[in-house]
Amino acid sequence: MIGSKLFRAALASLLILGITAPVAKAENTPRKILTGWIPYYSMKTSLPDALNNADIIKEVMPFWYTLKSPTLIRDDYSTANPSWPIADTICLMRKTGLKLML
Repeated sequence: MIGSKLFRAALASLLILGITAPVAKAENTPRKILTGWIPYYSMKTSLPDALNNADIIKEVMPFWYTLKSPTLIRDDYSTANPSWPIADTICLMRKTGLKLML
């Protein structure tokens, strides 16, 4: 009987401490960093999206070339009729702070 009263008192105090004890939180929770693709066929939408979200997007992988054979690399960027030259696109992404994974 005394053992069960002691057990209930200990359990009640643990519950009270659990409710009132401060919760440990990480002060410097790391931010999520996103990586994305920028395909040649959607430059008009994907590039502005990446530039507008450069605070959370740190790396981009442009899909602008296709390996056709060990000696032939096709330039898909130029053939997709882009709205701006590839040099301007690369310069703009680098000025925004995006790391290019070419």
